[in-house]
Amino acid sequence: MSADVPPEKAYDVAQIREQYPSAYAPWSDEDDARLRVRYLEGASVPQLMSEFGRKAGAIQSRLRKLGLDGLRSPTITGGRLTELGTAPAGAVIAAPLTEPDR
Repeated sequence: MSADVPPEKAYDVAQIREQYPSAYAPWSDEDDARLRVRYLEGASVPQLMSEFGRKAGAIQSRLRKLGLDGLRSPTITGGRLTELGTAPAGAVIAAPLTEPDR
């Protein structure tokens, strides 16, 4: 084998893009903004895969890069745990779960 012949790739981008049209394409600032909004709205990774035309690993990796990976926190309204929601990385969700002493 000659040194100037590049090794074959273990994957075929064109074939992968048949299922995931944006696979291996760079992320734009607009993509990042939309991903952040959709994730914080509660979209699941499978939903995001469909919307962005990318594989699960690409979505999860980008969420990590944006500091959003896996942050799903309880939403506290009026001192009561009401539903599961999302919070950006580093956010502190704090509210009394009982009435304070008066």
